[in-house]
Amino acid sequence: MLASGPVDLDEYGRVGPPQFEAAALAYLVAAAREQGLGVMAHANGSEAVLLAAQAGVVSVEHGYFMGPEALEALGEKGVVWVPTLVPLAALARDPATSSGRRGVIERTLEDQKERLAQARGWGVGLGLGTDAGSPGVRVGPSLRQEMALWLETGFTAEEVLGAATAVGAALCGWQDLGRLTPGSVAVVVGLEADRLLDEALLAAPAIVGRPEPGGGGEAA
Repeated sequence: MLASGPVDLDEYGRVGPPQFEAAALAYLVAAAREQGLGVMAHANGSEAVLLAAQAGVVSVEHGYFMGPEALEALGEKGVVWVPTLVPLAALARDPATSSGRRGVIERTLEDQKERLAQARGWGVGLGLGTDAGSPGVRVGPSLRQEMALWLETGFTAEEVLGAATAVGAALCGWQDLGRLTPGSVAVVVGLEADRLLDEALLAAPAIVGRPEPGGGGEAA
């Protein structure tokens, strides 16, 4: 759900306005819950993030310039934050980006990384996503790039893996995915054993095992 407009890439700190009033957001979230669904909210800026958290969304995607009050609300409400750093990092690297815009993007990205470090310290639930399909954000490599940005922010490799696997699976309602327990679906990613984990995360997997259709959860 688009709960706010996008981040302005030409004026630092400016975001699009909220798209729904509180009552409308609450109605949408309640209607989804009646169908057994959770609502993930695209939201930037303090006002939109606070409205989304108070309405009961399961996650906030992006959350740029939300500020400490909205971040605290996410933690209190148990809302998962998916900060999506890599889309702005990709734009900052793009040669077609003007120097003025690049400066705004880099400042925005640093602000987001500082807020992410704060979220870690406050114990806010965090999921790892990439907004794949955005300009310069390719499916596959962008996941490793997002992981690298989290590592730069101070996260351990184990924390990054948890945000990318079990948290993401739970957000999508796949409670039996991303866990090594009897009856869980086995999706196995093998990393190189001769590297430290935080280094291995940034390389292509050595092996990938996926369940066969109708195979009862066994890895291919």
